[in-house]
Formats: sequence, structure tokens, C-alpha cells
Amino acid sequence: MPRILDPEKVSPLLALLRQCSAEERIEFAELAGSGVTYLYMLASGRRKPLAETALRIINASIQMNEKTKGRLSVLTLEDFTKETTT
Repeated sequence: MPRILDPEKVSPLLALLRQCSAEERIEFAELAGSGVTYLYMLASGRRKPLAETALRIINASIQMNEKTKGRLSVLTLEDFTKETTT
């Protein structure tokens, strides 16, 4: 049976990925120097990013926020340091 995520326990990264269109997810992943699948692994808590990776993702979120005129969320370092249970 598939896992159902509690909306109150969704990570900020997963929320951001859900805000993106398919094309935006690809662009976001490229800006972060990553792949979409890996970002979903991080968002679900199956992987933990290195500090450098987290910073690249944060910078990518800032760029995407600017490109979409604020429609997409900006991630912070705190978003990667707090525990999120799925």
C-alpha cells in the first residue's frame, strides 16, 4: 500500500517541488546541480544532503523565485536542518 503523506509533515522542499510545473522542476534541478529524482529523495527524507548540496538547492530556489516573480517558494538552511517525518 502506498504511503500517504501527512500534509502537515510535508518538507519545504517537497512543497516547492509540488509548486513547480514539470519544466520548472527540471530547471530547478539543473540550477541545483542535481536531478529531479534526487530532489524527491531529499524531499521525502530518504536522503540527507551535504551542506554544499543544500546551499546549491537554496540558491536554485532563490533563482526560481525571482524568475517566477515570487510564485515559487524560497528555501532556507533551516528547511534542511529540521526533521520532517513522512
